Amino acid sequence: FTMGIALTLANRFIQAHNRAEDLNIDLERGVKELRRANSEMSRSEQKYRILVDGSNEIVFTLNTELTITRINSATMRLLNMRPEQLIGVPFLEMLDAGRQDQNVESDLLREKLRGFIGSRKTTSFRMRFKHGIRADSRELMVRLEFIEVEGVREIQGRAASLIEDSLLKFLGS
Repeated sequence: FTMGIALTLANRFIQAHNRAEDLNIDLERGVKELRRANSEMSRSEQKYRILVDGSNEIVFTLNTELTITRINSATMRLLNMRPEQLIGVPFLEMLDAGRQDQNVESDLLREKLRGFIGSRKTTSFRMRFKHGIRADSRELMVRLEFIEVEGVREIQGRAASLIEDSLLKFLGS
């Protein structure tokens, strides 16, 4: 009787050991797949950063309150402002409303942005941006569109100089 119990226990221990080995093999496979996916994601993220930061256009993201959450380094070339200076800044504060005739332009832009927020349809417009050093402003063509990333709604934007924007449209047609 004791021998039977010992054999049964030994058999169960062997089965548990084999199951543990199988689980270890599955775990090792899963870890390898996770490392490969992380590596691939890092490469993809690095390519994205190079693409966005290397762009001649200002590429930015706004939250639904129209505050800048991300922006690329093209701001240095086009507006003479560092990207980190602009994170957290309301988008409309980028508007150069220094001259009297621009107050009407400012009001029209605010109305356009309210319509964009309400309709969630892609929109494009010209906007005079403040310049970091010079007293004058820089007019850029802006394009805004709503995107959803992992359940979070954001606004993706691009701002290009009017010459570059015209060239892109000409080459694209």
